[in-house]
Amino acid sequence: MKHFKKTVLILFLILLFGAMPIIVWADAWEKDNDESSRMEKTKCTRARMKTIWPKTTSVGNKIAIRGHGFGGDPGEVIFNKNVPAKVISWSTRRIWVLVPEGAVTGNIKVIKTCPSGSFAVSQYIKIEKPKSE
Repeated sequence: MKHFKKTVLILFLILLFGAMPIIVWADAWEKDNDESSRMEKTKCTRARMKTIWPKTTSVGNKIAIRGHGFGGDPGEVIFNKNVPAKVISWSTRRIWVLVPEGAVTGNIKVIKTCPSGSFAVSQYIKIEKPKSE
């Protein structure tokens, strides 16, 4: 519908003023729309971590971090003692990671980097030693 209105407006202005000013105006309009869509894509919202599942786990297991505002581009997930996790999948609402070797009980951080800077959200997770067989 937006393009239909633009086309009708351009045709009307061509009939009224001739073609040259309209071509310049249409080109400027496209640049403005490209700029605003680029700004929308780089807009950075603060992430919120709602849950970690499971809350108690051990090294080598997968965990899910649920929330919102994580963004489409992967950031980092860091366990207590600055141990980075291997990200399996990343979406705006859910992140799956493997609990890395060296992870200990404490806060797990999701770090999101944006053009305007970066910030982290964290939540507590318990890491148990694997049960001996």
